[in-house]
Amino acid sequence: MIPDVELVNHCWGYSRLLTLQLSGFVLFPPRCHVRYRLCYTPEDAETVRVLEWFCSKMPPTVTIEPHPMEKRKLVRREIGRNECAKTSRAPIVAFVDTDYIYAEDLDKF
Repeated sequence: MIPDVELVNHCWGYSRLLTLQLSGFVLFPPRCHVRYRLCYTPEDAETVRVLEWFCSKMPPTVTIEPHPMEKRKLVRREIGRNECAKTSRAPIVAFVDTDYIYAEDLDKF
């Protein structure tokens, strides 16, 4: 299924904010199909833990696709964003930061 919206994010050391962001999808499931791609490095154990936990909690309208990267590439957020954007088939691709929190109005995006 081609998503209605693709969100591309990166996370290095902000697992607490990532928890809040992903909680928004669980608490307020969007009515559109969202593909959420997270650029991260396996070195960031807390981000990996949060990502693994939330992958099984998402509503059917949200698909999480982890995008692991080397730390030296991850810290230059444009590299991961470019890699993800080039492979997207979504009509809308938005680049977000981990401090964006989603609530009820995501379906109006």
